[in-house]
Amino acid sequence: MSQGSTNSRNSKVNCSCGHAMLVRIVKNGPNPGTKYYGCPIWPNTSCKMLMQFDDKKVVDELKMKLLESCRTIEGVDFENRALVAKIGGNEG
Repeated sequence: MSQGSTNSRNSKVNCSCGHAMLVRIVKNGPNPGTKYYGCPIWPNTSCKMLMQFDDKKVVDELKMKLLESCRTIEGVDFENRALVAKIGGNEG
């Protein structure tokens, strides 16, 4: 599965040799297009760690980060409006 793959550094998963694993995509064989985590220094290492990549999990994590960001923005906006109202109330 590892041969003939492309990769990108999108993961925060560490392999057994301590490196941040890469997301790789199988180009040929029985599972072309399949994503998986693999050691970034493979094949120049004895580390053979592979892990299934879960697109749904990544999308869910990104949705959660977006939701948290929106909540932060809403909170800052609320505080900003309260300060503006307080300043406006003191002036008049």
